[in-house]
Amino acid sequence: MLRARRLFTHFFDIHLLAEKGACDLPRLAMEMRRAFRFALLLADHVMVPASSYFESALCRAILDEFHPDHFAEQISFVASGANLDEFVEGKLSQYGAAEVQGQAYRAGGLATAFPWHGRSRSSTQDIGKAWQTGMELDGQDRIARAIRDRPSDLDRRLAELPERLGRSAFIAGNAARILIGDAKPTLQLTNRLLSTINAAYFDSYALDLKAALVQELVWLGSSQPLPSGDPNHDIDYRALVGACRSTGVLGDVDRTEPRELLRLRDDERFVLACAAAAGTAQANQLYRGIVYSMPTIEVQHTPPRTDATKVLVVTALPEELAAVLSTCDAHRTIAGKGDRAIYRLCDYVLPDKTTRKVVVATLSDMGKANAAIVTATALQSFPDIEHVLMVGIAGGCPNPAQPAEHVRLGDIVISDHKGIFEYDDVKLKMGEVERRGSPQLPGYTMLQALAAVKADAFGGRRRWEEVIDASLPKLREADDSFERPDPSTDVLHVDGKAVEHPEDKRRRPGRPRVFGGGVATGDALVKDPKLRDELRDRYGARAIEMEGSAVRTASWAAGKDSIIVRGVSDYCDQHKNDEWRFSAALAAAAYARALIEVMPAEWFE
Repeated sequence: MLRARRLFTHFFDIHLLAEKGACDLPRLAMEMRRAFRFALLLADHVMVPASSYFESALCRAILDEFHPDHFAEQISFVASGANLDEFVEGKLSQYGAAEVQGQAYRAGGLATAFPWHGRSRSSTQDIGKAWQTGMELDGQDRIARAIRDRPSDLDRRLAELPERLGRSAFIAGNAARILIGDAKPTLQLTNRLLSTINAAYFDSYALDLKAALVQELVWLGSSQPLPSGDPNHDIDYRALVGACRSTGVLGDVDRTEPRELLRLRDDERFVLACAAAAGTAQANQLYRGIVYSMPTIEVQHTPPRTDATKVLVVTALPEELAAVLSTCDAHRTIAGKGDRAIYRLCDYVLPDKTTRKVVVATLSDMGKANAAIVTATALQSFPDIEHVLMVGIAGGCPNPAQPAEHVRLGDIVISDHKGIFEYDDVKLKMGEVERRGSPQLPGYTMLQALAAVKADAFGGRRRWEEVIDASLPKLREADDSFERPDPSTDVLHVDGKAVEHPEDKRRRPGRPRVFGGGVATGDALVKDPKLRDELRDRYGARAIEMEGSAVRTASWAAGKDSIIVRGVSDYCDQHKNDEWRFSAALAAAAYARALIEVMPAEWFE
């Protein structure tokens, strides 16, 4: 990974934060700070957008660590305008006094701690041109679909938006007002405007400055690489973090005093990490034009071959991991590339004697934060993975009034087209809770696999039942807890009283019934039948769990497909106990294997 001449720090932009939701500021701040330190280590000249510094307290806090006396040669502000005064004058014409940005520029006392680099181009004009080009392609329909009550002249408003903005800033809020007037924009509209405008804004700067970027960010990243003015010198953030962690230098990157930071350029561990991140097998790589006289060091990770591994299974609990391992034909412990997690590499041998290799990761504790970190780290360590399954137990949403929809203990619930719903994303009002989450769909390829398993079942082959029967003998040798409990222990209470389960001809005695449906997810252990029934009736939830949305989001951010497979262990009420949790975990693990087996062989090539 060679040094860049210039690098533009796009990740400081406040509109990028708005696009990402800024829902976890500590993680965002950590990633910004680390990305900025990588930039200083790997670029001669780091260019910070002046608007970010004056408009974002987060940017100022990070940049203020670095004193101009020591970093004036490495850091500069960049903006339209020959100097700060001209820049502020332009901003005052773009933002009104009531807007947050306008208030920042009217506060007075603004000063630049670092040298100023003026641009001859206008990002507003560049965004306008990109907008017109996008509207000529498919951008118009994409924006229009996000507007609920469309004005009759919407097409004209879209086409004339740059002109109607005049001297106002080309930002999502201003664009929305032109498109829909005083109506409140939907979150979907705001996000589509942000993504469209942000991409054009970064494109304007990076290409104009001929500057490299920090790509492949985790929390602030995008599904597609950003346009770069120097792509050969872009920093692959994920790869570099993993490599620095592997060589033991990541802590030094994070904690070294700013005035000592540049000494890490000559640290052998950092040089090795750069070589590894660039895909180089030897540490005596050219760096800063100097050949380091280091012994050749091979950069390796897991001894077992994992390039044919296309599937990741994530579990949250030890019993869920045990259930998954019991369903495979062989497994061994492996380490990932650049992280300290322990993984299992499982072999599923198919009837035609071919083998599907699957990586299994488990959390150190329950919850969405842990699930997101484990999933994101695993996908970084095993980049060939394309499909992610969250497998384990959940609370069920029974519906005794509707036998066809009545979920019982030991049943299996898979997230289908009704998606995964984050029920704890709420707005708290006076005496009211407004749920703001929207369903997140599983990946298309996973829905295809689900359809294939269902089709097999209509033909009489219920592969998951075969897997359960084959796995139980292995588990009995150590623990009989995974046996399916007696049906008499499946007791449902309604209004505090035990009720009979409805007659259901679809059920097979002693076997789990399989449901597709919505999965409600949140960072809470639910023992509230009122909430359970609300999520069932309003959102089509068949199960309630804790980690699914985090696994889905981490997978989506990495461009991977995902699906949730859950065994029902309780009814989310005060009678919750552990009677069915082991059997439910095995049922989910067995269905996960059935999904993996129906995947085409070409997916594993």
